[in-house]
Amino acid sequence: MNADGRTHLEVELKGGMLDGVRLQVKAEVKRVQCSFTGCSPKLASRLKRTQKRLAQALVKRGLTLQSLSAT
Repeated sequence: MNADGRTHLEVELKGGMLDGVRLQVKAEVKRVQCSFTGCSPKLASRLKRTQKRLAQALVKRGLTLQSLSAT
């Protein structure tokens, strides 16, 4: 966490259909942005379809999903 409350995390995923995908998560004042890069078209579509479930899970933790991108 930065001094002003922002957080940033970037990881490279491994295994299965996520192998080689990079996930970048940014959070600021309880708003979260998720960006997946290196996705196959099929995986990008699947991630976008599950956006609502992710948003609901974050709400339970007091956070809001501001955006999700998958390319």
